[in-house]
Amino acid sequence: MEITDIRIKKNNNGNKILAYASVTFDKELVVRNISIVEGRNGLFIGMPSKKVNNEYYDIAFAITSDFRDKMSSEIIAAYDKIIAN
Repeated sequence: MEITDIRIKKNNNGNKILAYASVTFDKELVVRNISIVEGRNGLFIGMPSKKVNNEYYDIAFAITSDFRDKMSSEIIAAYDKIIAN
């Protein structure tokens, strides 16, 4: 599965979520509301989630750590590119 498009929307609410990403896979599937978060050790992504009984559960997520790392690095690179401009 290849990432074919990443769209970044900055979040100006002043919290730790810096932006949201919409990611297209193989020009056929879009996952929206992937958050780009400023953490203690730098940026990381948070997958879209749903609250059930005061707990959050990811709606969509990578099954393998290799794909999650790939997705994370591409989303953060797209965010960095937007910030640099």
